[in-house]
Amino acid sequence: MIRSWGGRSDIGRFEKLIGERIVFPTKGVVEIEEYEITPPESGEVLIATVSSLISTGTELAALNQLSTPIQPWSLPFYPGDGSAGVVVAVGEGVTAFQESDRVATLGGHASHVTLTKEIVRIPPGISFDLASLSTLGVTSLHGVRRARIQLGESVLVIGQGIVGQLAFRFAKLEGAAPVIVADYFDKRLAMAAAGGADLCLNPGEGDLVSMVHDVTGGHGVNVVIEATGNPKAFSPAFKAAANGGRIVALGSTRGLVRELDIYSDLHRRGLILVGAHYNTCPVVGTTYYPWTRDMLRGQFLEWIATGKLHISDLVTHRVPFHQAPAMYSMLSERRGDAMAVILNWPFPSIAG
Repeated sequence: MIRSWGGRSDIGRFEKLIGERIVFPTKGVVEIEEYEITPPESGEVLIATVSSLISTGTELAALNQLSTPIQPWSLPFYPGDGSAGVVVAVGEGVTAFQESDRVATLGGHASHVTLTKEIVRIPPGISFDLASLSTLGVTSLHGVRRARIQLGESVLVIGQGIVGQLAFRFAKLEGAAPVIVADYFDKRLAMAAAGGADLCLNPGEGDLVSMVHDVTGGHGVNVVIEATGNPKAFSPAFKAAANGGRIVALGSTRGLVRELDIYSDLHRRGLILVGAHYNTCPVVGTTYYPWTRDMLRGQFLEWIATGKLHISDLVTHRVPFHQAPAMYSMLSERRGDAMAVILNWPFPSIAG
């Protein structure tokens, strides 16, 4: 049970406050543990979480220890890849935010998070649930920008989890045509079709490369965005690309790509391979790449607010945070049945 203190004026003399958070203590185990909430120090912002998003790819990999020597997971692991909530206290020197601000952040699955950066105000009219998708929105939008899509270029997005669903929508906003998506789950393909994908392909029903070449007159697509994280997706990704095309590695690939002929598939065909991990998106912009994480997070939220981006249909599950263990169990067994899974946290929990 979360205990609360009486508000900003009491921060200097509050009694011990206890919050709750999700933890993976050992492989396959999900628990809710208590932890002490401390007042924000200089430059810090304390946020009470209302909604947090389960990033199924990363979190299930960590939970089930689907690691490689390149990417090991340490335990205990504290999951979470995006949250939204309300500012309840600010540390000395903080002027950009104040109490009661609605914000979207990089926060994890915890009743309260303390951050110094990657915090953006939520525009009016956007729910906390949708705002909690902003971190994956940054990931997808960064990948699409790195693809440098031109008007009228064809795009294939392999994988229709949240990142892939967002990526093809951003590609359409960039003027790509046609935008083709691929996934083994028909439910995901139906969701993509409803979201505006021009063509939906199921690799389980035929050879993906052949299908792509059939609809592009044998040329392949200008851009392939790999959003599955499965190393087996890279061989068809390269073969589906047109000569001189771009391949964007957007999903966090776990394992080695073993079926790739660098000479035949990449070098001889003049392809460009682009890495687009979240960590390559800068916190501070430059003249040559001004698109910081905060700028992309803000753009993502603004597009939702103005109706340019429709993603409410991507939220398939909302559950109270204490049901997290059961939800992770369901996702491990039937991941294809869910898209955006939101954990809801009690609020107000600190504000008086």
